[in-house]
Amino acid sequence: FTTSFICIMNANLYTRLMTSIWAMRYDMSNPNLLRLFHFLKIFSFIAILVLAQCIVNGQYTFLIFLLLSSDWLFQIAHNIRSGQVASWRHHTLLCTTATKLFYPLYLYGCPSNLVGVPTNAWCVWLLVLWSALQVMLIYT
Repeated sequence: FTTSFICIMNANLYTRLMTSIWAMRYDMSNPNLLRLFHFLKIFSFIAILVLAQCIVNGQYTFLIFLLLSSDWLFQIAHNIRSGQVASWRHHTLLCTTATKLFYPLYLYGCPSNLVGVPTNAWCVWLLVLWSALQVMLIYT
């Protein structure tokens, strides 16, 4: 019960944040955009619940961490469309990437982690190489 409650609260906070960002960027009186927003809100709420349950149950955690560490792909796509090169400062990009990698690397790289996940060297290397590839693509 406690795990489900925490997952629902996280999904609820996410949808509230999404509502705030959407209201700042788009006109909330446009019916087509409002329908799209409601669809995205429901879809993302369900996706957060499913991902949280998978993480809590220990299923597919590495794939979820790999998916969550792929967030620079949106910036790469934006850079390609707009023709921008090196749109972020080096230290900001590296610090943000290192911070996002902390928990997955702790789980899969530290032999005495608090969760008890067994170490897996290829998971650590794959996460680091995937993040490094994304950082390199932003600057090319």
